[in-house]
Amino acid sequence: MRYTANISQTVLIAYAPRRPSNFRMSTKRKKLVLAGLLSFLLLCVVMWMFFSSLHWNQREKVTLSVLRIIGSDLEDYKKKHGQFPSSQEGLKAIYPNEGIAVEDGWRQRFVYSRNERPNDKPFNLYSIGANGIDESGSGDDLDFWKLKRTN
Repeated sequence: MRYTANISQTVLIAYAPRRPSNFRMSTKRKKLVLAGLLSFLLLCVVMWMFFSSLHWNQREKVTLSVLRIIGSDLEDYKKKHGQFPSSQEGLKAIYPNEGIAVEDGWRQRFVYSRNERPNDKPFNLYSIGANGIDESGSGDDLDFWKLKRTN
């Protein structure tokens, strides 16, 4: 707004609306508002933790289901071809369609290798787990053979 020094014009001064001079937020009201905000924040954190843990459990369940399916498909492959796929062939021997990526719940590819000297397990098959670090089937990795032992 432009103000001029011309006496013939009336100068209007716009004031920002003010609270009435008797408006004061009481200490009790301040505490209630603060308690409400803190309660809302706490509720948000609890809900985030709850839903993220559900999401985590779902990823693990998906991974375990896919491990069972792949293990079953590997057994079928052995019945048909007399042996498990080589480490070089990997899971592409079972799922040759290049458009299909066999991934776990964390969108990581499964690790497969055939044991050339099978002791108790003819192949290794595991997901590298949530941390994304290949720990050779230990740590948080989800291993097919550990899964098979528990079921």
